[in-house]
Amino acid sequence: MPTSEPAPQLAQARLIAMCLLLVTVGYAVFGTVLVVKHLIPEHGLGEMEGPSAFLVKTVLLVAGVTTASGSFLQRRVLDGRAPRGPEGFPARFRNMLVGMALAESAGVMGFVVALLTGDTTLPLLLWGVAIAACILHFPTRALLGAQDTATYR
Repeated sequence: MPTSEPAPQLAQARLIAMCLLLVTVGYAVFGTVLVVKHLIPEHGLGEMEGPSAFLVKTVLLVAGVTTASGSFLQRRVLDGRAPRGPEGFPARFRNMLVGMALAESAGVMGFVVALLTGDTTLPLLLWGVAIAACILHFPTRALLGAQDTATYR
């Protein structure tokens, strides 16, 4: 017996996107609290100082910014293959989730830098990039892909 897919619901997509965004904000809040309240050692869990801390910060900063910015290209390529109209909603929804997950990875890298080095300077930058990218991936009526999106919620 075939099952029919439910009609595209923009509200459901926005709820899921909001949860992903809140998790990304959570990395920033939790990481900042750990460092500011000295719940981790002064030089981080990796006890890193000098060149090794600089290397870790640099590599994760470059990787985080690259994945967050690359999420837009990835989503554009995937959305180009999705069918137009409401029948393409599941594919575009999946693409939105992939884009937000890639954007969120910058927040995870910021959290790792904060844990390893005990510093919040570069993690704050990574968290800002991750949050901004997640907001830019937030679902809009265009996610539905219909010419007349007024008929959809």
